[in-house]
Amino acid sequence: MPRETLWERVLGYTLGAVAAAVFAFPLLVGLSAYRGWAFMLLWNWFVVPVGAPPLGLAGAIGIALCATFVTDHTPVPTKDGPKPDIPKVLGKVILGPLYCVAWGALVKHFM
Repeated sequence: MPRETLWERVLGYTLGAVAAAVFAFPLLVGLSAYRGWAFMLLWNWFVVPVGAPPLGLAGAIGIALCATFVTDHTPVPTKDGPKPDIPKVLGKVILGPLYCVAWGALVKHFM
């Protein structure tokens, strides 16, 4: 098997990075909107009745992103440290807001 040239190696890494970015960008946008939707619902269910103004989706996405930025506890990966568990992270990101909205709906039902 012939050895890989430098150009082939760089092109392979570049195409892999481009493919990852093309996949990751819509995923991040969608997950941000999803978290914002959950935050908006919970805000409008529980905070608006006590006198706060209603929150739209764009504002909720912004607040959710700010809260994530301030409270993020993601460990910084090191060369020798554990690798991130992608299914666990995706499960937390996808199921976390759904879990909160489900509990919020149950609580709202008894208000």
